Amino acid sequence: MIGLWYKVYMEKISNENANRSLNVTGKSDIVDILCLKGLHLDLAKYVVLQTYKGCGFDALNKGQDWLFSCEDFYPLKDPEKTWNACAVNGLLHMIKLLHNYGIEGCTRNTMAYACAKGYLDIVKWLHENRSEGCTTEAMDCAAQFGHLDVLKWLHEHRDEGFSNRGVCRTIHRGHLEVVQWLYEHSPEGFYNGAVDCAAESGQLEILKWLHEHDAPGFGISTMDAAAESGQLEVIKFLHEHRTEGCTEMAMDEAAENGHYEVVKWLHEHRNEGCTTKAMDHAAERGYLDIIKFLHEHRKEGCTTWAMDGAALGGHLDVIVWLHENRKEGCSSDAMDGAAYRGHLEVIQWLYQHYRDEGDVLEAMVTADINGKTEVSDWLLLNELPMEL
Repeated sequence: MIGLWYKVYMEKISNENANRSLNVTGKSDIVDILCLKGLHLDLAKYVVLQTYKGCGFDALNKGQDWLFSCEDFYPLKDPEKTWNACAVNGLLHMIKLLHNYGIEGCTRNTMAYACAKGYLDIVKWLHENRSEGCTTEAMDCAAQFGHLDVLKWLHEHRDEGFSNRGVCRTIHRGHLEVVQWLYEHSPEGFYNGAVDCAAESGQLEILKWLHEHDAPGFGISTMDAAAESGQLEVIKFLHEHRTEGCTEMAMDEAAENGHYEVVKWLHEHRNEGCTTKAMDHAAERGYLDIIKFLHEHRKEGCTTWAMDGAALGGHLDVIVWLHENRKEGCSSDAMDGAAYRGHLEVIQWLYQHYRDEGDVLEAMVTADINGKTEVSDWLLLNELPMEL
């Protein structure tokens, strides 16, 4: 009989578009809402049960935890997703229910999710009651998100350990105390790449600590990495306290990524210099201020790729400046690249100033096959004018 009432009611609310209430009420009590609409409590619960039956994650997301105590709610259609959702939200009582009902879906990732959020009680329970275990991702996640208590417990009770990737993720988050613990508990020596991770991510305090403890990994790549990501304070520290120096790549990468102050500082305080890649790549990215600085203060210059790359990026101001101040010019790649990206204004300018260097037919075809019909139509009209 209740099944008939459910069918009749669902048809009724479907016609009234009231079914939306089951989807938009968030974590409010859907059962109470249905009761207010006139349903008997048992029927309201039945409606909700049938709506979410087998959908553990959706039930959790809507705050319908009570469904997990109903045998008729099972089996789950998304058991692994549900287990992980319970772990990442700290729902130990729900995990126990899933376990008691024999619901499979717990994996080695489940413990990692609990570690990422610092739920040590869940980590302990999974360790004591489940056989899936974990991977290095468990300690990696605990370290990355700064849960030192979880990290210590895993170290004492499990033997998966942590990975080099976990060390870098922890450094990127700036957890100095955790990094110190990882350093002291690295049986095969601390990860060499940790130093460059600290430099690249601008974690100066961690870098200083690694320097003070004579950590392995300091090299010319360290300052290069800092320059690439614009970490000027890190560069200054390395310049003052280390002897490894850097390579030309430092200024090249700083220029490519638009770090004007880094380029300027390296020019004024270091002797490694740069290559033509500095201006070439700055032009491709549209960093005219860096191009001007390199032009005025450096002698390396650029290649035709400077204008070619600027055309590809659609940086008409850079193209015009290079045309007026440099002699390298461009190659057919300039017009072809602008056509590929659909930069009509660049195409028009290049057609006027560098028509002979460009392969108009190739650019026309490139634009057309990439859907840049405005460019291909313009080139066709200007290359092969026809009187109607």
